[in-house]
Amino acid sequence: MCPLPPDTVWSTASNYRSPKEGTVTAKTRSEGTDKAAPAEEITSPTTIMVRASGLFVLVLLLLFGVIFIKQALHDRVRNNAADAAATYCQYVLNGSFEEAAAMESANTTSVTAEHGRVALATPASSAVNMRVADSSISDDELTASARIEFTGVQNPIAWQEAPTYSSSIELERSSTDESWRITTPLVTTVEINMPVWTPALLIAEEEVAANEASNEESNLPTWTTELTLYPGAYTIGAHALSADLNIAAIPERVARPYGDNPLNFASTITVPLAQTPITTSFKPFVVLPDDAGEALKANLLTLLNGCIHNNKEESNLCPDFTRTLPADTQLEFDTKLGVVSFPTTSTFRIDIVTIRDPATGWAQCSNITGTLSYNEEGQSTIEELTVRRCGQK
Repeated sequence: MCPLPPDTVWSTASNYRSPKEGTVTAKTRSEGTDKAAPAEEITSPTTIMVRASGLFVLVLLLLFGVIFIKQALHDRVRNNAADAAATYCQYVLNGSFEEAAAMESANTTSVTAEHGRVALATPASSAVNMRVADSSISDDELTASARIEFTGVQNPIAWQEAPTYSSSIELERSSTDESWRITTPLVTTVEINMPVWTPALLIAEEEVAANEASNEESNLPTWTTELTLYPGAYTIGAHALSADLNIAAIPERVARPYGDNPLNFASTITVPLAQTPITTSFKPFVVLPDDAGEALKANLLTLLNGCIHNNKEESNLCPDFTRTLPADTQLEFDTKLGVVSFPTTSTFRIDIVTIRDPATGWAQCSNITGTLSYNEEGQSTIEELTVRRCGQK
């Protein structure tokens, strides 16, 4: 066996002990120092991959968490917009028009919003059901859309069952701190054709529209006005120009009083819940046949007989022939002819009418024209009168 060099100490973990340091694998004296070289710690590739995978999963979980929370908050805002749309639609259907108008981005010109439920005879909710089908919202959460499904929608004439259809309610807000506003209100433009003898349209017994045409221009049988209304059945009124008229409701053709004023008459219109903005026309009133003409004939006979019986007093309305008739003459019109027409509400004419006195047999074929005026009570007064013999120019 070869002897060991004197400056080397050999040891093993099982048989040798270092005099100073304990158990080591090997130790070499070097230039007068006893320090041992530090052992290097080596990390395996598997450990690195495990740690990297864990970090990746953690980042992924955090990312998914952020996305989930953001989406949850986004859905919450979308649901809030859908709830606002549903609330608005329910206000409209229930007839809470002032509350509905307050939710719109710009208040509509609906007269029903101004007068509340007074004019509403039947709310749309009595025949229409609704639900929110789906909704969406913009990325900046400033605009939204809700699709509302309606069932049992009525037609313009009466409430009737109809297939379900949907309508889009659009909403907006200027910032995320503000409430949602409706930009597509559930209103319908209603065109109402009124008889020329009804110079004013009433809702809640208040005038909301008037015939602006002058008497010279009022040569049409009707005048037209437009209103913006929410869906529902409404009681509206017409103010009669003359107390001699009965203004009947359509379609029943029955004169219905409206309020305490005897010159006001009522009718009902049913405004549909439209899928898209539409214009609906109504003719809610009609003047009962011959009322105005018969009243005018009676007034004319009163005037003509007054000219004869009042000792032939001078009057700018008394025709010349009345000054030559006996004082006991009692004139009447031949009912076979003599149709009264009104070129305007303030002018009249009766063509080819026979004025006669049955007692004496006196008769004269005449063409009559004149003008009228009306007071606040609807009483008419003949302002001008011209009576010409038939064939006379």
